[in-house]
Amino acid sequence: MRSLVLCATLVVAMARPAIAGFIIPNPANCTIPASILLVGSDGSSADPLGTFSVTVRDYDNHPIGNSGVTIRFSVCTYSGICQQQFGIITDCPNREVTVFTSFVSGVATFTLIGAASPVDCPSDAPGCAAIYADGLFLGNANVAALDLDGSPGLTGGDLAAWLGGYFCGSSSPRLDTNGDGLITGGDLSLWLSAFFGGRSVNGCAAMLCK
Repeated sequence: MRSLVLCATLVVAMARPAIAGFIIPNPANCTIPASILLVGSDGSSADPLGTFSVTVRDYDNHPIGNSGVTIRFSVCTYSGICQQQFGIITDCPNREVTVFTSFVSGVATFTLIGAASPVDCPSDAPGCAAIYADGLFLGNANVAALDLDGSPGLTGGDLAAWLGGYFCGSSSPRLDTNGDGLITGGDLSLWLSAFFGGRSVNGCAAMLCK
C-alpha cells in the first residue's frame, strides 16, 4: 500500500495538470523560444526545420501538464499562419494556435505553416508573436518565414526576396531564419537547407489567417 502511495506521489511531482485557479504558470520558470520560424509542408506534415517548444512550469518549478499554450499572431502585420495546420488547434479569426503540454514534461511542441507578405527592404518590428499559457502572458517571440514572396511554397522568388532584404541592409526578423538575432549567411544556409530538403514545397492550401 505504501508503495502505491509513493508511486502516486512521484507521478504528481513529475507533472501537475493545469487546473484553473489551482496551479498557475510562473513566466519566470517557463521556457519560450526567442524566434519562431514559419515553414511550409510536403503535403502530409510540416517542415521539421520549424519545430520549437514551450515548457510550462509552476512557482515551484514543476512542469504543468495539460496546460494550453497559445501563440497569438494578431499584431504580426507582415506575416500570417495558414488556416490548416497539422495536429495544432487553429483559431484563424483571432490568428492564434494552441497546443496542450505533455502531462509528464509540461512541454508543448509546435511546427507552424505560414508565410510573410512580400515587400522591398522590409523593416518589421521584433517580438510580434505573443505566447500564453492558460491565458497567462509568458513573453514575446520574433517571427521569421521561409516563404517571403507571397507565392505558396519555396521557390527562387523567396530566395530573391531574402537576398534583396539582405543586400539592402534590412534587419527584419522575417529574414532571421536561424533565430540568432542577426541577418547573416547562416540564415541563407538554413533557407537553402529547407529548399533542397523538399519539406516546404507546399504553402497554405487556403488563404493566410490575416
